[in-house]
Amino acid sequence: MSGYFYGQKIKIKPNIKKRVKTVDLLPLRDNFSSRGYFSSCRALINRLNRDFKIADKDQVDPQRLEELWDDVIKHLLENYSIANHRQLTSKTAHISYVLKQCGYPDNIYAIKQRSLYQLPLDIKQVEKNYAPWEELVKKMKDEMGIIGNLGGFIVLLCYTNGYPLRLGDICNTSINDTKQYNWLDLDNCIWHIKKDFTKNRRARQFEVSPEFCELVLEHVHVSGWLVCKHSGQRYKSAPVLANLNVFSVNVNEVRNSYETWSYQRTDISEKEKHRISVQVLGHDPATAVAHYMPNKLAESMDSERPSNTQLSSTDDSGGNVGVVVSQTSVLET
Repeated sequence: MSGYFYGQKIKIKPNIKKRVKTVDLLPLRDNFSSRGYFSSCRALINRLNRDFKIADKDQVDPQRLEELWDDVIKHLLENYSIANHRQLTSKTAHISYVLKQCGYPDNIYAIKQRSLYQLPLDIKQVEKNYAPWEELVKKMKDEMGIIGNLGGFIVLLCYTNGYPLRLGDICNTSINDTKQYNWLDLDNCIWHIKKDFTKNRRARQFEVSPEFCELVLEHVHVSGWLVCKHSGQRYKSAPVLANLNVFSVNVNEVRNSYETWSYQRTDISEKEKHRISVQVLGHDPATAVAHYMPNKLAESMDSERPSNTQLSSTDDSGGNVGVVVSQTSVLET
């Protein structure tokens, strides 16, 4: 095993000394705190399996992961948008948690977690090129006129009205207060997102426009689900847009184009743009800063930016504990 921790000479002794068998990840699903967290961990393990040829899909090789510590850290820094040390340790915490569920709680990723804060990170604002938001809106509205799938129509309705949430957030939303799933409260024009189905496991809520609520009520399936099967059953896992007969755009380009456009707006404050990024799109605050916020503002907010807890607008029970972003429809119909 390498004696270097990404450029730092440190003695690292593998904690797993005997050769162990690979572990099937899928049966461990229920050990994770949420489906979203399991999906994130699974995606990262499978990415490492593929790039380092560690094991087959959904298989965990604890010993190989420990042996590749140096390479994995370098891989994370070079292939993911790491804006600060907390985001880096979040990635390694994913790996550590998987190894813990495999029966190795004292793995290197847990033991060496603190040492990652020694790494100097060169944080640069990410530059991405996407089609202009107005252009995407026109494409989506054109498709809404011919689409034959109700769920796809509702997704495009959300997007064109300025609510480009992750597909999982939309698919797990009902206009009925189910307590267990996301709730679009049409009476009070508030969209409640529960933490169980989010990527970052944070509950949030934000206001939507009355016009948007009227359009949803006019078109939504009788079951109340924004996106569902023809029978009215909720999708157990979020479908891809192509399954909903949406072919004009993809989720990533819609979300990135919208947020880039949002940060270029002159009719709202910079902090309001940041709150929209966190509350409406569900970005981690640090991710929003690294990707879209102007560097000057990011630097000025670095010491005064609210903590994640303060930015999260709801607690697990749904009570209001923080900021609610007021956002009307950003496009004229």
